[in-house]
Amino acid sequence: MRIAIVADAPNFNVRSWTKGLVDAGAAVDIISFEDDPDACCPVHRLDAPAVFGAKARYLLAGPSVRRTVAELRPDLVIGYYVTGYGSSARLARHPVTVQVAIGNDVLVNPPGTLTRRFARRNLAEARLVVAWSAQIADGVRTFGVEKERILTLMGGIDLAPYGGQDPDGDPLRLVTSRALDPYYQHEVLIDSLAALDPLPFELTFIGSGPIRSELEGRVATRGVADRVTFAGRVSEDEKVGILYRQGVYVSACPTDGVSASLLESMAVGLFPIVVDDVANRDWIETGVNGLLYDGSVSGLTTALREVNARPELLSTARTANRRLVAERADRRRNSTIFLSEFARLVG
Repeated sequence: MRIAIVADAPNFNVRSWTKGLVDAGAAVDIISFEDDPDACCPVHRLDAPAVFGAKARYLLAGPSVRRTVAELRPDLVIGYYVTGYGSSARLARHPVTVQVAIGNDVLVNPPGTLTRRFARRNLAEARLVVAWSAQIADGVRTFGVEKERILTLMGGIDLAPYGGQDPDGDPLRLVTSRALDPYYQHEVLIDSLAALDPLPFELTFIGSGPIRSELEGRVATRGVADRVTFAGRVSEDEKVGILYRQGVYVSACPTDGVSASLLESMAVGLFPIVVDDVANRDWIETGVNGLLYDGSVSGLTTALREVNARPELLSTARTANRRLVAERADRRRNSTIFLSEFARLVG
């Protein structure tokens, strides 16, 4: 089966899902505005002027994506992220088009907005809509998509690098692997660390982003520079190694779809402390295999004090989290299911 995925090629989740499909036996091409030298398959660049805003560019790419799809002659076309590349995928006018909804593309679209109108049309013309979670599937249904056209399944993560050892398990060793972007509200983590002084918590940021220098300044201002490490962009092997040296995964992201960072931390056996939202409640039972908090500095501070006072929480959650990820987020198994569903569409 040959698949053309219209998506942001360098995006980690796109890269991971594509790799799973390729490993499962599909021939995949990515069509994107961006190149990715680390992609596991060919990347074909879209040609469209960057005028009238980012959303308009997806529409202006229509002629370019049609030409590329005509040359590739795939069995089906997939649009990854309904309100972005999903529009470009629809404009390919392929008879078998799949839309992938991953979170905010269907969950944060106020009625009456132009973005919601585009999302509705993209979903209406899709033969199948993939929803990364039950919450996202519910969001898709608000656009009038029948449940028979929705496949609720996540791309999952590669479980091969995980297992065979236990993490450090020290409740004072914290890690987050979300991008250094304002959306993720990393200032909450830093301010909580400062509020916990003199408890010797240590925090490692894995990843890069536009606000690294701002966060480094905040760390210095709060007086915790000696306890915070910015690892920067690292290889997958290096990331796994860092995760295994920690005990607790923390995030202040206000809303999420399905967080690969959370799933990777659970695969390692870390204890997650994340914001109490619908997506995270799908994975975390607070006080059992992690802790949920309200997203505030005081809420995270309280949660960290609790896990420090009850280190036994880490050991009891370790096995449960590994089992949960293996059952629901195994990329190899899920990729096989995706190809089976796609084959049914193609006929």
